[in-house]
Amino acid sequence: MNACRTVTARRSLAVALAAASALALAACGSDDPEPSSAPAAPAPTGVTVRPGSEAAPFSDADALAGALLTTGELPAGFVEQPDPVEDLGLEPIPESDEPDQSHTEPQECADVLAPIGDQTEGAQATAVAHFTGPDFASIDQDAASYPDAAQTVDAFTRLQAPLASCGNYRGTDADGFEVTYQVGAGPTIDLGDGTVSLRVTATSEGVTLYSDALLIAVGPTLTQVVVSGQDAADEATLRTLGQAAVDKLTA
Repeated sequence: MNACRTVTARRSLAVALAAASALALAACGSDDPEPSSAPAAPAPTGVTVRPGSEAAPFSDADALAGALLTTGELPAGFVEQPDPVEDLGLEPIPESDEPDQSHTEPQECADVLAPIGDQTEGAQATAVAHFTGPDFASIDQDAASYPDAAQTVDAFTRLQAPLASCGNYRGTDADGFEVTYQVGAGPTIDLGDGTVSLRVTATSEGVTLYSDALLIAVGPTLTQVVVSGQDAADEATLRTLGQAAVDKLTA
């Protein structure tokens, strides 16, 4: 039987879909899933950065990493995801001899939920943090800090560009198994100097994963908090995590 896996710009989607398949093999048919014909959910409304923030930029990656969320700000049961090679001392996974069949259609939609530093240029510091929780859930945060307001505004605008045109898209993982995606607006949450709230739904081989994300401007720093799992995140959890992220970046 085919494994339920996916490929996405965001690590959490791929890992959680693969892990969730272990509990949902009965739902994974051997036939390829039909492409999604559901209408696109309403796209997130364009958000601009509000001027006047007194927050200072981060010029050092270590300092920015130290201002990201830790397990103390997360729901119970979440732990930092260790790096298999650096933290656990495992051997790197050898490259496969099989051709990589991963792709996204349209290609620009592959940027949805990609780390901010990968999508934009000009950041003087970037950082990421990954956490895993119960039932294959994950919480990821990344951030990028820019030297001036103009670059911050431009980056915030660029990050929203694929959201309006990627309501429904599709792709395949490295083994060629099909994944369908839907992107829509999340709950109305206004934090920092501007917030974009969105939900990405990914379905592969009968397994569906929800990724609820907040893209927040905090002065010259942009951060993205993504909560992924087999169930959609509730608004209270998103708001609490988003506020904690803002507080740490402005502390």
